[in-house]
Amino acid sequence: MPRILVVDDEKDVRLLLRDMLLSEGHKTVDIAGSADEALRWFESAEAVPDLTLMDQRMPGKSGLEAIREILALRPEARILVISADATIRDRWQEAGATGFIEKPVDWKQLRRAIEQALPGAPVSVDADEDTG
Repeated sequence: MPRILVVDDEKDVRLLLRDMLLSEGHKTVDIAGSADEALRWFESAEAVPDLTLMDQRMPGKSGLEAIREILALRPEARILVISADATIRDRWQEAGATGFIEKPVDWKQLRRAIEQALPGAPVSVDADEDTG
């Protein structure tokens, strides 16, 4: 069962993602409400989750800042950005993220992105594609 960390400042989004992931057979290892909380999680965790879903806009540190810091600490981490901030669409790669999904999240699109990201492949999912 793949282990996924959910990082989003909106509690309802965290819980929705957790429930969606559980329904697909994934285990949510934890949910974090800020980039700093996610960074502390990576600093103290013995094992890196199979995938982290990271929001961009959060109080304090941004998702992209957190990604850079997490990957400096744990380079094996795979992080998928999920954000309503489309202005970062072209910047997620330079931060080292595995991919980018724009909110509002289409569950079929997110499922496909997770399937690509878990084995370590870069995510290539476009909202305009037929996601079956």
